[in-house]
Amino acid sequence: AKLCGNAPVSKLWWLALAILEAIEQQKVSMNVTRKALLGMVDRQIKQVINEGELALNKEPPQQILQECAYVASIVVAEQGDRLHQVQQLFQIDTGGLTDQSIHNELEIMRGPGGSVIRSVVKALGEELNQIKDALDLGARGLNNEEGNFDQVSESIGRVANTLIMLGLKDAAKEFKQQADTVKGWSGNQIDANSAEFNQVADSLLYVENSVATLLPRRGPDNQLYQQSTSKAMDEGMSVTQLDEAMQLVVAESRAGLSLAKRAITSFMDSNWDGMHLDNVPVTLKSVWGGLVFLQLYRVAAVIASCERFICDELAQSKDSPPSAQIMETLADAITSVDYYLEGMEDDKPIGEGILEVAESSMQDLGFPVKAA
Repeated sequence: AKLCGNAPVSKLWWLALAILEAIEQQKVSMNVTRKALLGMVDRQIKQVINEGELALNKEPPQQILQECAYVASIVVAEQGDRLHQVQQLFQIDTGGLTDQSIHNELEIMRGPGGSVIRSVVKALGEELNQIKDALDLGARGLNNEEGNFDQVSESIGRVANTLIMLGLKDAAKEFKQQADTVKGWSGNQIDANSAEFNQVADSLLYVENSVATLLPRRGPDNQLYQQSTSKAMDEGMSVTQLDEAMQLVVAESRAGLSLAKRAITSFMDSNWDGMHLDNVPVTLKSVWGGLVFLQLYRVAAVIASCERFICDELAQSKDSPPSAQIMETLADAITSVDYYLEGMEDDKPIGEGILEVAESSMQDLGFPVKAA
C-alpha cells in the first residue's frame, strides 16, 4: 500500500488490509470462500510485481472489491479503526446482519448441527448393517441359535421409530411393515429368491438411502450430488456406497494434485531438471479421469490445459527455463482446482469464482481452457 501511493490499485490494498485485520482479530470467520478471496488478492499482488507501472494504473477487479466491502460490512467494527472507515465509505445496508448472526441463522435453517446429524446417521447405519448381516446369514442357512428373527424384527422396529423422529415417515411406515413380516420367519424357512424376501431387501435399501440423504451437503457439488442421489434411488442403488465412491474419487484426485505439485517444486529446485516432470502428465490424466467420472467437466478441462502446458512447454524448457511468473501462474491454476475439491471434500460452500481464477491463469499461459 505504501509503495503504490495513490495509484488506482491502492484501493484494493486498503480494503484487503481491513479484511486481514478482521481475520486476525477473529471478528470474521475463515472459510473456503474467504481463502479464495485472499488468493485473488494475492494474485493481484503478483500481477503488480510482474507488470509494474502498467498494473498500478489498472482498476482492481470489481468482484474482489465488492466481496471485500461486503465482508467488511458484516463485521462489528470499533469507532476509528480501518473496518469502521470502510463501513462509513460504502455504507452497505446489511439489515443489521453480522458475520456471527449469519452463521447462527444458517445453523438454525439446517436444524440440528451437522455433527449431530452425522452421529445419528452413523448409529442408524450400524444398526442397518447388523440387520443386513442377519438377513444375509439367514438366506445362507446360517441362522442364529434360536432359529427365528425376533431380534431382527425388534431392530427394524427401533429403526422405524427413529425414522419417525427424523421426519422420514414414509420410510418408517415401509420398514414397520417389514418388521411384522420378518417376525414370522424361522431360519429353515427362508427363501432368498422369494418375493417376500426381496421386498424386505428393497425396503432395507430404501431406508438406507433415505437415511443417507439426511447428511447435510453444502459443497460446490451439491446440485450434482442431489441429481446423482435421485438417479441412484430410482435405479435401486445404494446412496451410501455412491457417496463413499464419490468421496474416494475426490480424495484420490487431491492426492494426485499433491503429487503433481511436489514434482513441479522438485523441477524448480533442481535447476529445471525435466526428469522430475516425467510422471506429472500421467498423474494429471488420472486426476482428469476422476473429475470426468464425477461429471465435473469444467474442473477437468482446467486440468487438461495444465497437462498440455506441462507437456508442450515445461518438459521442453531445457534451453530456456520458464520465468518465476510462469511458474506462479501455473501454481495458481492447480491450487485453485485443489481449493475447489477441498470444498467438496470438507462439505463447505465455495463459489465458481475460484474456477475463473484457474481458467484465467491458463489463458495467461497461452493454453486456454477448452469448453467441455
